Amino acid sequence: VIGIKGECVVPFSLAQLFTVLHNPELKMQWVDRLCNCETFDQDYEGETMRESNYIVLEMPWPLWNRDFVTQTEFVVNTETKTISMLVKGCDCAAKPPKDGLVRGTVVFANVEVSAVTDTSTRLTMDSCTDPGGVLPVMLVNMIVRSWPVNTVNKVKAVCAEKTWPVDPLLAKLMPDLASA
Repeated sequence: VIGIKGECVVPFSLAQLFTVLHNPELKMQWVDRLCNCETFDQDYEGETMRESNYIVLEMPWPLWNRDFVTQTEFVVNTETKTISMLVKGCDCAAKPPKDGLVRGTVVFANVEVSAVTDTSTRLTMDSCTDPGGVLPVMLVNMIVRSWPVNTVNKVKAVCAEKTWPVDPLLAKLMPDLASA
């Protein structure tokens, strides 16, 4: 399965973009085929901030829906005003495989937001995911080729809807930007 990457500069502040990317309710609007997103474990107090998520993607008939368990580590560089969200698949006894779903694996997914100006932010997203099951690799690769453009366009559309209340996690990651 091929890895994919999308990169662009969007006309939104880092706070606005991070909020849209991190908020589970807003993820429902921009993650393709997402039908469930649940944060079930989090540690935002330590030096290494992280969270675990359970995600279900709705697949077209006749495919079974896929579920994923991921762990995200948040890495901050205050000098460059950059937040990296490093995502990988994980095994978790709290979220065992469910009947009727195929467990996929996130090999890696990285999302980086970096302030260019106060009102524009560089967004970089890359991912390599194994959807599990017996899907032909050629079919998976064909489907994921459109992911970067579609995803970035949906993120930009959600950002443009309105000014969303700043995600509370941003205040812990970058207090200066959260209050600006």
